[in-house]
Amino acid sequence: MYAKSEALFELRMNDLCCEFGNVKGLTNYLDNTWVKTYKEKFVPAWTNRIMHFGETTTQRVESAHSTLKLHLGNSQTNFETLWSVVDGILRIQHNNIKASFELSLNVVQHEHFDELYRRLRGYVCQRALKLIRY
Repeated sequence: MYAKSEALFELRMNDLCCEFGNVKGLTNYLDNTWVKTYKEKFVPAWTNRIMHFGETTTQRVESAHSTLKLHLGNSQTNFETLWSVVDGILRIQHNNIKASFELSLNVVQHEHFDELYRRLRGYVCQRALKLIRY
């Protein structure tokens, strides 16, 4: 399902139907339950139309949850401890983001000296500038 074009997606779906067409109800289930409803959310032919800056999974949420669990130590904590831990995590993240933006304000990558980037330099982080293609 990693088709980069709609035509390739349709070709692969046809291959899937030919391969598993003898499994009663499988292709209808896949088509009616998943493909028709969700293909725009997971097939590159559609997801690549939207600028998502490389974030194609829920990994950020899973990572944040893991960090919180690590800092809490256990699930039996009081609200004051929870608040303190979350506040500390958010302060660290905020400081890291500020440091990244400071770097973007003060350091210009060689490839961003182009006139195209002139109005963006100092306002857009370097990571985002690297994602811009012309």
